[in-house]
Amino acid sequence: MKKIFLCITLILLIGCENKTTINQDSEIVEVILEEKDPYFNDGNYDIKKYDEASIAPLDLSHMSLEDKVAQLFILDFSEIDNKNETEYSRKIEAFLDLYPIGGFIYFSDNIISKSQLSTFNEQLQGYARTHKLWPFFISVDEEGGLVSRLGKKGLVTYLPNATTLSRTYTSEEIFEMGKTLGSELKSLGFNMDFAPVLDTNINANNPIIGTRAFSSDPKTVAEYAIAFGKGLYASGIIPFGKHYPGHGNTQGDSHLTPVTSTLDEQGFYTGEGLPFVEAVKQRLPGIMVGHILTPNLSDNSLPASLSDEVVEGILRQDLHYDELIITDALEMKAISSQYSSGEAAVLALQAGCDLLLMPEDFEEAYDYVLKSVYDGTLSEIRINQSLERIYRYKRLLK
Repeated sequence: MKKIFLCITLILLIGCENKTTINQDSEIVEVILEEKDPYFNDGNYDIKKYDEASIAPLDLSHMSLEDKVAQLFILDFSEIDNKNETEYSRKIEAFLDLYPIGGFIYFSDNIISKSQLSTFNEQLQGYARTHKLWPFFISVDEEGGLVSRLGKKGLVTYLPNATTLSRTYTSEEIFEMGKTLGSELKSLGFNMDFAPVLDTNINANNPIIGTRAFSSDPKTVAEYAIAFGKGLYASGIIPFGKHYPGHGNTQGDSHLTPVTSTLDEQGFYTGEGLPFVEAVKQRLPGIMVGHILTPNLSDNSLPASLSDEVVEGILRQDLHYDELIITDALEMKAISSQYSSGEAAVLALQAGCDLLLMPEDFEEAYDYVLKSVYDGTLSEIRINQSLERIYRYKRLLK
């Protein structure tokens, strides 16, 4: 451990009626940092204080357009060789030689033991170091309850479902649970968790959310889910709140079919959208956008993940959210039954998403993004904006 005294400028952004007031205060803050985790302040999410002005602007001049586009994708191993892949291989290395992607997502079939995961993940990051790439995002869905890739195998603490957690424990205790889970995930080489669920369970006929939600009350969801996310982040795991703008009042499963939400603007700010608004206010590092049709929130007929009105308009501009935004898996039928992999990838980037998760056909999506930049449909400036946000978090990874 080492002590570092930082002189920082705290900038508080207070949004009011779509206006932003900037109040500035300067103070000296003593921050104790571990050398291996230079910006995670010993578990205290709320005072992650460092002088962003001292960080040199990101220089992307050395990156080819091909490498820039590859960085936008997080894939499962089926795109490389075998969805059941459990160890580093020459095929993975050859794939990365061609496509230095942004990261990987693990599923149960990729998970055997702690030693297997630690070795696999270290070899992946070793490739990045050897080839002077940014570290990979190495992700998993570890919510607890029904969605637990590692906990069900006894490799990390197996948490009850979110509804049980909120009924049994305080939000302070849930923060500590998130912190413990984060430490366990990090010890295995993970740095990203697609949790917490920020959806509100307000439709009893919803087949996909149910007890994955912390409550049927949006304020309770906000309190407990954000506490869990803060706990993960306190241990160095990047949390992604999902499924923006809310999957709780749909009647279908977007894994299988297009789904529609009746959510309108009032409901977004005071009802089931409230947990997302609060997550943005508290700068949760990541938001996952669902493939949900929202006719009362936008004038277009696109699902939220592909809609510039819902992502860029509401999340980026109205709420001033400048952290990471990822799509839900683009192979899900709500997307893949309606759009080609290329179309979906470009629409998601145009909408304001930074990371593209699991397109049905990665090579088609990758090639189509490149083509769209070359023909002017998508600007390289837009790609660079996402890379700046990606790098903001990747530079923290060791």
